Amino acid sequence: PLYADDWKQGLHPKVLASAVFMYFTSVAPAITFAATLDNDTGRHVGAVEVLLSSAICGCIFSIFAGQPLVIVGVTGPVTIFTIKVWEVSQLFGVDFLQWYAWIGLWAALMHVLLAA
Repeated sequence: PLYADDWKQGLHPKVLASAVFMYFTSVAPAITFAATLDNDTGRHVGAVEVLLSSAICGCIFSIFAGQPLVIVGVTGPVTIFTIKVWEVSQLFGVDFLQWYAWIGLWAALMHVLLAA
């Protein structure tokens, strides 16, 4: 009963104003960090990837976590980590995107195991 009510209250003008504010609060740093990633990862990660991943993760988080106005997106430490992964992948001669995907899968597995 409360979950359905939360969706109805989401159409309230105050909530819509907050949602628009959060949209621009999320997009501005995403584009900024995406430009840095685009330059420092050999154009493997750019604005399209950052905006798409932020949008998908934000939607999934808001639907299942019940916290629609939480900012979920790229941050400075994530940007630095991604750049360092790129540098190490070049050093070892491995494909960046495949290695980055494996890092993400292992991190997800560890999160699930530690949360259980």
